[in-house]
Amino acid sequence: MINRPGSGDLFVTVCFGVLCLLLALYLSFSTRFEPAFLGQHEGVIVFRATAATDLRLEVEHAGGPKFVIALKSRILGPVKSFPLKPGTHLYVNSLPAGNYTWSAMTNGRKRYDLPTTNRFVIEAGRLNYVGDIVLSNDENFQVDANTLMIVKDLGTAYPNLTTSLPLIEHITALR
Repeated sequence: MINRPGSGDLFVTVCFGVLCLLLALYLSFSTRFEPAFLGQHEGVIVFRATAATDLRLEVEHAGGPKFVIALKSRILGPVKSFPLKPGTHLYVNSLPAGNYTWSAMTNGRKRYDLPTTNRFVIEAGRLNYVGDIVLSNDENFQVDANTLMIVKDLGTAYPNLTTSLPLIEHITALR
């Protein structure tokens, strides 16, 4: 085997380049939500949820009769679905700007359609706090406002968000 001058350097350079690329990919898929990933017509939904067990909370576009929203959600799937862990946790995610309703919560195979009169708004380019949501296994759905605590929790968990996007309240209206 002939050892060419500089061929070992090329191998080391290629390996270093691949390692840097893998590190950049790993960091780009970080679990932290960053404002750079926010689309032009998207806002950030912020809420704290308290659940007794594992639940899934579904979001749909607001508007139309309850049966249309429920049917659309069951056939096409919800606009967004939030898997909730037992206990109280902060949830932060992006959503296109618009009017929304919490459409359903599921607990394993059991599905509870929520009243479509619970509405909230997501504004583009903003942190949209929609309330502290308390859920139980039996269609019990409450919303409270605790903005001061949310500001503190967001500043701790997502400092880049709180310094780059304004926080506004759009507390879910239960009519």
